[in-house]
Amino acid sequence: MKRNTGVAVALAAVAATVVLGGWLETPAAGRTGCWFTPPGYAAAECRYVAVPAFRGSDPGGEVLLPVATISSSARGPAEEVPVVLIGGGPGGSVFESVWPENDPMAGWFETVAPLIRERDAVLFDQRGVGPSVPNMNCPEIDRLAEEARKPVGADAEEDWGREFDALEACARRLRAEGVDPAMLSTPATARDVIAILDDLGHEKADIWAFSYGARVAFALLRDHGDRIGRVLLDGVMPPYADGGDMPELTALAFGRLFQACRDDPACAKAFPGLEERFEAEIEQLNARPRAMALLSDRWSGFARVDGDSVVRGIHGFLYWTEALPYIPLFLWIALDENATVFTAFLEVSHYGDFGLDEGVNAALWCREALPFLDDGELRAGVEKHGVYGRPWRLLGDPGWCGPWNVRPADPEERRPVGSEHTVLLVSGWFDPITPSHYAEAAAAHLPNSRHLVFRGAGHTPTATEPCAAEFAARFFTSPRPLKIEPRHCPVFTSPPAFAVDPALLGDL
Repeated sequence: MKRNTGVAVALAAVAATVVLGGWLETPAAGRTGCWFTPPGYAAAECRYVAVPAFRGSDPGGEVLLPVATISSSARGPAEEVPVVLIGGGPGGSVFESVWPENDPMAGWFETVAPLIRERDAVLFDQRGVGPSVPNMNCPEIDRLAEEARKPVGADAEEDWGREFDALEACARRLRAEGVDPAMLSTPATARDVIAILDDLGHEKADIWAFSYGARVAFALLRDHGDRIGRVLLDGVMPPYADGGDMPELTALAFGRLFQACRDDPACAKAFPGLEERFEAEIEQLNARPRAMALLSDRWSGFARVDGDSVVRGIHGFLYWTEALPYIPLFLWIALDENATVFTAFLEVSHYGDFGLDEGVNAALWCREALPFLDDGELRAGVEKHGVYGRPWRLLGDPGWCGPWNVRPADPEERRPVGSEHTVLLVSGWFDPITPSHYAEAAAAHLPNSRHLVFRGAGHTPTATEPCAAEFAARFFTSPRPLKIEPRHCPVFTSPPAFAVDPALLGDL
C-alpha cells in the first residue's frame, strides 16, 4: 500500500549499542520520544522493541523496531486487547519519509481516529523500515529520482539499467555495513508482531492489515493463531502472489474503469469510445514515441513519451480512490485536445519511491515472489493483454535479485491459509494490485469470514476513505462483527461519480 510520507520529529534515549556487525550509536530498547506529534484528540506512547535478527540456529544480532501505542486523549482505559495495524509495501514506513514535507502519520491518525474512541491502536515499522535499526532504504536510488531531469521513460531507455545499478550499489553498501538481507521474511515479521505484544504485555491482539501486510496477517493466522483475535484484511495480497499476473491485473483494472464510464450516462455521453481511442493512442506512442511538453511542476521542457510509460503512470493513479473520478476526463483531454496531459501521469522513477525503503522491498520480493514467477505465464500475459501487458515484460528479469543473494522462501509459506478466526476481507473494485478475486480465493479457506467489495474504491479503502475507516472501527468493537454493513458509505455502494466538465480542472 502506498502512503504519503513524512519526517521523524524526535529520537530520545540514544545509547551506544553494538548490533548486527557493528552499527553504533543506535537507539536503546525501551521507552523513547515519539517520531511524530499526535493531534489533540490522541495520545501516544513510543518505544523501541528489540527482536532477534535471526531466530533458531542462525547467528544472532538484534533489530530494533519502532512501536507506537495510540489511544484517545478523551476516554478512560481501553479494552485490554489492542488492534495492531500492519502496513504494506513491503518496505512502506509508518513513521518516516525521504520527503520531509510529507507526514505519513497524518494519514494513519485519520485511519485510527474512529478506532481509538474505544480501542488502543499499535503501529510499528517492520524490520529494515523507517526508524528501525538497521534501516534498509536505498538513497542511491532515491537520488536518481530526486535528481531526474526527465521522468522515467522519457528520452532515457537506459532508466531501468541505471536503477538496477543503484539497487546493486545499495545491496553492496548494506552488506558492507553488516546488514544481511536474509534477516527479512514474512514469517520473521509475524514473529516480530508477537514479540511486540510480549513487550507491551498483551496476550492477544486483533489485526488490521493492509496490502502486503495481509501476507503478514496470514502468517500470524498460520503460525500464531492462539495470539490473534479478529482480523481485517484490506487489499488482500495472498501468500502466493508473485507478480506473474501483473498484465492481467492491469488489464482488469483499466477495463473496470472504462466499463464504469460506459455504465455512467454522463461519462458515456461525454467520452464515447474512450477505451478504444486510448488503446489505439498507446499503441501509436509505443510504435512512434512523441516529443511532448512536460506538464509538471517538477520538470520543464520536452520529453520523449512512449505508451508504456503512460500506462505505468495511470496504473499508479488507479490506486487512489480520490483520483478515479478524474481519470477518464484527463484521458479524453489528452486524446482530443492536448496530448501533453499524458505527461501528468509520468513518474519520477521505475522503482524508487520516497515512501518506500527499497532494500526491504527488493530483498523480500527476491525471497518470496520473483523466484516463483513463471516466466512463461508472464510472457503469455504480456502478449495477451497488449498495451496493458507490455509495461511488465521485464518484471521477471532474474538479474534484479542477484545483488541481494537471498534464498527463496519455503514453498510451504505460499500455500493458502485456513483458519476458524473471524476475518473480514475488504477490496476496492478498481484496485490494480490486490484485486477482489484475490480476497475471494482467500475467503474460500476461511469459513468464519466475509468479503466486501467497495464499488467506488481503489487500493485499501479502509486506509484512505473516512467512512470506510469508521466501518473498520465498528468491526473491531461490534458484538457481531461480520453482520455490520457499510451502507452509509458511498464508496461502498456506488462507482465513482465521474467528472466530465474540463472547467473543473482549471487552466491546464
